[in-house]
Amino acid sequence: MYLRLMPIFILKDLFFRLLALPEFLCSILGFTPNKVLNIRVLILKKENSSVSNSNIIEHWIKTTSKILESECHILLKVIDIESFETNEQALESSCKFKSAFSKNAKIYAKLLSNFYKSETIFERFGYGAPLNVIVTKSFKSANDGCAIPLITNYVVLTYDAATTTLTHEISHIAWLGHKALKSNIMNRFQNRGTHFTRFQKAMLRTSRYVSWFGQ
Repeated sequence: MYLRLMPIFILKDLFFRLLALPEFLCSILGFTPNKVLNIRVLILKKENSSVSNSNIIEHWIKTTSKILESECHILLKVIDIESFETNEQALESSCKFKSAFSKNAKIYAKLLSNFYKSETIFERFGYGAPLNVIVTKSFKSANDGCAIPLITNYVVLTYDAATTTLTHEISHIAWLGHKALKSNIMNRFQNRGTHFTRFQKAMLRTSRYVSWFGQ
């Protein structure tokens, strides 16, 4: 089922990118009224684990909200936070393209299918649908976050992710790649800055997950 959804994710992304081309050009020119990004947070834990929701997310949710509002005029809204028990394998993720086809991805897809709440007609078509944020224990590499654009509808963070990691991974979902400049949000290292270029702002603002609704 999950593999069949990937072409749908790709088509939605491409369609709304084309539709938002005039807005992209306006954003490049500096016209950036407030928009909204909704996220759902899904915290994975082992059975009987005492993971605290507030301790896990508070340190990076607040920072992400400030960065997106000040840099991109995007209001971040957390519409749902839930914890799910899962096996040890799902608590250790990886961040490579092939991981989107792994057993963990299937586990995530199954959990997310139980995580969805009622959606508007726009969300069903892909516009303004909440971005899923999966919080897990660790990665097999040194990563503290991961996002695979186009073919997935979620980002993955570790419990102890850096305060800028969520913003960084959301930007990856919006098709942004890494930049060497240390002050830029897309620097690959955890001590990155929070600056967006005009192009980066325009790309993020015209992602299908960022909408005019819900302000």
